[in-house]
Amino acid sequence: MKIDKNLYVKLIVWDTCGSEKFRAVTKQYYKGAHAIVLVFDLTVQKTFNDLKNIWLKDVNNYAEKNIEILIVGNKSDLIEERKADESQVINFCRDNGYKYIETSAKEGTNILKIFEELSLDLTLSYKKEMKEQMNREFLINNFEDKSIIITKNKKFGCC
Repeated sequence: MKIDKNLYVKLIVWDTCGSEKFRAVTKQYYKGAHAIVLVFDLTVQKTFNDLKNIWLKDVNNYAEKNIEILIVGNKSDLIEERKADESQVINFCRDNGYKYIETSAKEGTNILKIFEELSLDLTLSYKKEMKEQMNREFLINNFEDKSIIITKNKKFGCC
């Protein structure tokens, strides 16, 4: 995916089906992932409840702590059949810091937007990480007394 004129992002996507019977296998995919898209069916309230009560708990338990999470409500074309309360979904995502997109796989609405958002978020996250790494290296290389540099992982005390 092209981010700007000189920057491309390669996305490798795994569809784990979200079915309860695949849940044990799905946990293995969380390790090492940089981003997770959790999709629920806007016409079935239970899928949103499961997203909150099962799938996000698994992500929090098995994925890296700084993983990008994008919540997707699918079947936005079925307005009359909608069961998931829009304000409840939006408030949940806002309160927990998740981006939210509604899509229609049938009509192709906002499908590309999912991957554009992920690519942009991953790029910004990577740039921030690289900037922090360069700042750490600069500090280490430019202070003669290396003992004054304190890192996040340094432990103090007797143990």
